Amino acid sequence: MDTTTFQENPLNNQGAIPPLIETPVPGHLQDSEYSGHSRPGLDMDASYDRMVYTDRDDIYDLATILELTADMNGRFMQSDRSRLVIRLLADSNITSADLASINTICNRPEIDFYPDSEGRFNYLSIAVNRADRAIDDSDYDLIERNIRERIRTSIGEHGPFESEALSVINSASMSGLRPTTSIGVDELTRIWSTFGWTRSSVQRLLSGDDIRDVVMGIRDRDDQLLAVALYNDQSHNGIRHGETTEWTTSPDFRGRGYIRPLLISLHAYLLSEGVHNIWADLRTPDSRIGTPNSIVPGLRSGMSIFHADGHRYLSSNHVTIDGAPQSYNANSNQYFGNVPRNQLRTFIRGWVDRNNFTPRLIETCVNNLT
Repeated sequence: MDTTTFQENPLNNQGAIPPLIETPVPGHLQDSEYSGHSRPGLDMDASYDRMVYTDRDDIYDLATILELTADMNGRFMQSDRSRLVIRLLADSNITSADLASINTICNRPEIDFYPDSEGRFNYLSIAVNRADRAIDDSDYDLIERNIRERIRTSIGEHGPFESEALSVINSASMSGLRPTTSIGVDELTRIWSTFGWTRSSVQRLLSGDDIRDVVMGIRDRDDQLLAVALYNDQSHNGIRHGETTEWTTSPDFRGRGYIRPLLISLHAYLLSEGVHNIWADLRTPDSRIGTPNSIVPGLRSGMSIFHADGHRYLSSNHVTIDGAPQSYNANSNQYFGNVPRNQLRTFIRGWVDRNNFTPRLIETCVNNLT
């Protein structure tokens, strides 16, 4: 799929808004908690000071989407949360122009939608921020230009995906690298500490009853864990889908390109398991200070970025990661919740393009897995 342009994809529900399930959580997540799974209904997400409404069981028509958005936005404006996120399945016939109506309901909404691989519905996310959480228009424009440049650069430097991916996988194998799903608590805790994971939260994840989640890493000949990523399964009603997240390389081995073979292997494995809708929030580049970003490794591991004209990306200050602040937050002393604003990062949504993964590529990756 050509990612040189942002492709508009049209967004099937008849019925009323389902009952709300409110589960407010005071403070921040405790160390022992793992909150990766979406729950239907309205949730006060203590980890990022968000109000979240999720429903992956119903397919919404346009009128119901607008009604629900207005209801949630009203609740949001009366709450003390700094970000509202609505995640739905939308009728496949809904277009970007239809969704423009949301601009009359919310202040500067961010909208992202992407089609189910079988055309049954579109994944739809709508986000709204309070003023102290939002990005200035000039910075937003800069982020968009940086994203487009990263896409052009990535495509210009590389050829057809299958041949490039096979070359990466075969080269990694010849160097003694191998993907693995056998990962220990202590080694994973060391690598994921930059994301705020503690040993108890890692142990909870690895020993959990939900075997649909996948933690995959890359090991070298000495059995050292070099890089790791998480697939958080959010499947519903027999439809397999979920998010890959927590991509990171061990501090001693950064800058050596280990994330790319890891993600290609993870995406191929998930596709082989019948997970045909896989996304990730990709950290945006910052051209002013050259901070790391995950757009290029995302694109080079088989992902695409979609954007419909007239809508903002889902790229506000919505998560924290240790490290240098992005330039437009660098001098900010503002806080949201207990987190300094200069620790906030911006992300956009990427999706795995299953057309990139041929049977030969999937078989090669799966055969290398230990």
